[in-house]
Amino acid sequence: MNNVAFSIFGVAIYWYGLLIMAGLILGIIISVNLAKTRGYNSDFILDFVILAVPLGIIGARLFYVAFSFEEFAGRLDTIFSLRMSGLSIFGAVIGGIVAALIFARWKKISIWDLFDCAAPSLILAQALGRWGNFFNGEVYGGIVNNPGMKISEYLALYPPAVFIKADGNWHLALFLIESVWNLITFAVLMTVFHKQKKGRGTVF
Repeated sequence: MNNVAFSIFGVAIYWYGLLIMAGLILGIIISVNLAKTRGYNSDFILDFVILAVPLGIIGARLFYVAFSFEEFAGRLDTIFSLRMSGLSIFGAVIGGIVAALIFARWKKISIWDLFDCAAPSLILAQALGRWGNFFNGEVYGGIVNNPGMKISEYLALYPPAVFIKADGNWHLALFLIESVWNLITFAVLMTVFHKQKKGRGTVF
């Protein structure tokens, strides 16, 4: 499978990065709407987004670099190069949490309100990000001898399996299982949020 979605002026745009950005945009839309139910206006939330997005992107990149440092050893100037792939959803979450802590202290508001409004969005972003792992050929389990119903040359269902070129075998598609689980969790958190509108920290 090709992990490059397309190129712009010779710069490769990767599926993983696109899916993280899609999760970010959807997350902003959802968080803004949830925040309104807690009495915050959209401008207030967008102020937080202006802080959270850069920190999230920086966190996503630095987390990836920290655990793949061999790719950057001896060429640290490429860490933030657009031509070098690599982002981590966990790093983005850490960056977002740091932004929330700074913003809550700056605006003197409840950090738990911010966390409650962001929690469903984070889970949704994780669900989308796992499909980035599909295009990268990552996050898979043991070998599946019978991949079941093949819906493409790289993906099968019953059991969910993904074809890994590196060893030429079908493997359990953990990324798909986690993505579905995250979507279920997202639905649960949204339900809890709307049933517990006044409870701070309940969702997070």
